[in-house]
Amino acid sequence: SSFEDVYKGTIKPADAKGEPLVVAIKKLHKDSIFSFHIHLGTKEWLAEVQFLGVVEHPNLIKLIGHSAVNGKREIPRLLVYEFMQNKSLDYHLFQSAFPPLPWKTRLQIILGAAQGLAYLHEGLAVQVPF
Repeated sequence: SSFEDVYKGTIKPADAKGEPLVVAIKKLHKDSIFSFHIHLGTKEWLAEVQFLGVVEHPNLIKLIGHSAVNGKREIPRLLVYEFMQNKSLDYHLFQSAFPPLPWKTRLQIILGAAQGLAYLHEGLAVQVPF
């Protein structure tokens, strides 16, 4: 999307056994609607990503890892998520070729997204203040 660059990558298992984990790596642009992440201090950034890394819900993509500022070197703040095979929601709703998604499918997507947001705001012992 125009708000972030998304890359596909793999993480090798630590013991070199098993299959590599396929991931999506997001780098936010400074003019992103999510740019508040870029302006957070290191302590706040780490607290947020560590919290989101332990949240599990079937309607939320799992945050696997992140990068943070390292000393005087500015390392881009990247978010590493589990890879979802079928492209982005934005692609399917607004950019995909014909046929467009049926309205029943769109409503199911809306319901799933709402359930994920409700979990973040109301279903956790600690609420997410977005």
